[in-house]
Amino acid sequence: MNILYIGGNGNISWWCSQANLEQGHKVWHLNRGLRQGRPVSSAVQHIQADLWDQKQMLALSQRWKDEGVYFHGIADFMCFSPEHARLRAQCFAGLTDQYIFISSASAYVKPLPPGPITENTPLGNPHWEYSRQKQQCEEFFLEQHKLGILPCTIVRPSHTYDTVFPVALGDMGYTVPRRLLAHKPVVIHDQGETLWTLTHSSDFAQAFAKITGNPATLGESYHITGDQVLTWKEIYRTLAELLEVPLNAIYMSSAEIAQAYSEMGPGLLGDKAWNAVFDNSKIKALCPEFGTKTPLKAGLAQTLAWFQEDATRQNWDAALDAWMDSLK
Repeated sequence: MNILYIGGNGNISWWCSQANLEQGHKVWHLNRGLRQGRPVSSAVQHIQADLWDQKQMLALSQRWKDEGVYFHGIADFMCFSPEHARLRAQCFAGLTDQYIFISSASAYVKPLPPGPITENTPLGNPHWEYSRQKQQCEEFFLEQHKLGILPCTIVRPSHTYDTVFPVALGDMGYTVPRRLLAHKPVVIHDQGETLWTLTHSSDFAQAFAKITGNPATLGESYHITGDQVLTWKEIYRTLAELLEVPLNAIYMSSAEIAQAYSEMGPGLLGDKAWNAVFDNSKIKALCPEFGTKTPLKAGLAQTLAWFQEDATRQNWDAALDAWMDSLK
């Protein structure tokens, strides 16, 4: 099969590309060629284009149609707004058997209802614009599917990591490890007792590979999340252990953090402040072998090694760092 990735070299999409290659599929990446992620296989064909340039994307789409180019699946990791969604529909209608929209498990309703989260849990996040826009994209693509314009599948990752650190505050770069190595305190919300589900990107990819090019998944939504449920205190403590330093933590309520540092509010109150435990029955029906093969300590060790092998990857958030310093 021919599989096109919009993106392809990101934290999650790199592993998904690898899984498709291992299945024997032909893989393309469509991106600007600027991201420095893991090394891309020479088997991947790269198409350089600016996804946000409407004129360029429509011209590329028309050229493909004129040349008879066709994809059995298009996996879009770079669609974040209804405006992006409308352009994707214009570009990819008639070019694929399946458009896979990468949404977000943060789109589920908040507060969450009791019990594990299923794909039937309602959507609706009043706290985070990112999540609301993902929901609007889902609704648009499902309507396109019903109209026969663009056959689609919805995939909702939760907190998935490989070349990012799975932390609660900030951009998931090197800020928290840098502070821990300097024996500085890090802020953890709500006493660190909130239950949280992490998924290593390599585990995610094994399930995702069973969705790509699979007609049984059309019109369906799936979340792909790990089975390992941890507290945030356990997550930060594991990172500190790998760094061989003590965990020096400042505990604040999510509301206090949102009030003191407003930029952190949406992602915290709209996502990481809630207990997030998922029922993966639906994706396991497609991929019975799916589960947490890379537990937290092993996954974090890989992430840490990736950052430490190249100092240019160790970007950190100076503003967040200064704010944490001010709490001493």
